[in-house]
Amino acid sequence: MLISHSHRFIFVKTKKTAGSSIEHFLVKNCFDPKKDICTGSKQDNTPRTGNISPGAADGHRSAKDIKILVGAPVWKSYYTFTVERNPWEKVVSEFYWKVNLNNGLRSDAESFEYYVDNTLGRKYSPPVGWPLYTNNKKIIVDEVIQYKDLSNSLTSLFQDKLNVTLSKEEFESTRKKSGKRKKHYTELYLKKKYIDKIADIFSDEIKYFGYKFGE
Repeated sequence: MLISHSHRFIFVKTKKTAGSSIEHFLVKNCFDPKKDICTGSKQDNTPRTGNISPGAADGHRSAKDIKILVGAPVWKSYYTFTVERNPWEKVVSEFYWKVNLNNGLRSDAESFEYYVDNTLGRKYSPPVGWPLYTNNKKIIVDEVIQYKDLSNSLTSLFQDKLNVTLSKEEFESTRKKSGKRKKHYTELYLKKKYIDKIADIFSDEIKYFGYKFGE
């Protein structure tokens, strides 16, 4: 998460939605370490800096928890936002992240199927973002940016809502440093049962945002 008292915004970090790139970018471009807070982590190689209280949790804190941390008046007066993503694509991103951590997985469809069957929801929690920015299934942040239009939406948000000019080109450069994948995410879903499993796990996001497999 990132709490900016200097620019009066709060970023709720969800999983596999370029949250680490966003943190790096914002800390570099509009962050006051004397006032602001970014609870990154060593695992994600993200900034952990600013006025952080001892024992503060890393990374993916829910909007409900952040609201308690900063207090209701601050939460209400600051602009709050997060990022969401097509869940089938998000799970593939999570899979490749596990591959890069050398967890014995290969970056092919067979290994992906094993991951969905035996690891997702068992050994590792799926990267579900919905509980992080909702309360009783109601969205409690001011804006949910869609990952597919992240660069435009993020820079427009700061320009229009916060009067902060950020470079879209610089942000895109920051994102590229996190690496590229050769295959489109749909190429790893060879059987319908895996498409259906993801649809069941991420049913809230799919229903609300209208995500479809292949988009």
